[in-house]
Amino acid sequence: MASPDPADLHLPDLLADVLGEVARHLDLEESTPGLLPAMSRWLPVSGLVFRRLDSDRARLETAAVACVDVPLGERASLPTPRMAEVQAFLALGRATTWHDRAETTLARTLVPAGLRGPVAAVPLGAPHAA
Repeated sequence: MASPDPADLHLPDLLADVLGEVARHLDLEESTPGLLPAMSRWLPVSGLVFRRLDSDRARLETAAVACVDVPLGERASLPTPRMAEVQAFLALGRATTWHDRAETTLARTLVPAGLRGPVAAVPLGAPHAA
């Protein structure tokens, strides 16, 4: 069976809610490796990266990873236009997919450098959460 085209991938609101709950209540670094097999039963995923927005410092920080070569704690500064774009994405509260991180400025902002191929970004937590 062929993997779905990432542009056609629609993550159900329930999945985002469950992941949001996990992200709020468990230590992400410890729980992320266990989330990958559970998610791969439903979605064609081979790795996970959780990044947190630090609004006060205008940057993204890598909080947890599974099966990807991304340094834990990696930080990415967000110039004003990128910060506004990330905040708009979070406020929308919907998953977004790309064929590759190079596809849009939002993808290049959210997806760590070095990751190639189909990717998805899912905002977790309440829009007002820090």
